[in-house]
Amino acid sequence: MHALLYRCKEVRTMSEVSDRLRRLVEESGKSYSQIEKETGIPKSALSRYLSGETGKIPLDRLKALAKCLGVAPECILGWVRENDEDLSDAMKLRQELRTRPELAILFKATENCTAEQIESVARMIESWAK
Repeated sequence: MHALLYRCKEVRTMSEVSDRLRRLVEESGKSYSQIEKETGIPKSALSRYLSGETGKIPLDRLKALAKCLGVAPECILGWVRENDEDLSDAMKLRQELRTRPELAILFKATENCTAEQIESVARMIESWAK
């Protein structure tokens, strides 16, 4: 994956964070109920975060949302882009699965996998395709 480093030099507004979070939720295809189940964050709080109605998101909830959506918390905050080199290997691989239509079905299956597990499955699939 080619990645361009993008560091923010200014503080992001809550509106920008809400917009980014809303986009990530939409791209994930997950319902508020699914996100609530995976993160423990009530749908009402999630709604406030996505609408920008609240001025802050607690750190533990930001981390839970990032894990659920397959990105680093820094991506939600706008400190790095989703394809930044600073992301963990597992998150990079999950990002690729999430954005490639032919692999999207595998995205959900990788939620709790390590980078090594994802790579192992990818190698198996590649060997079957030959």
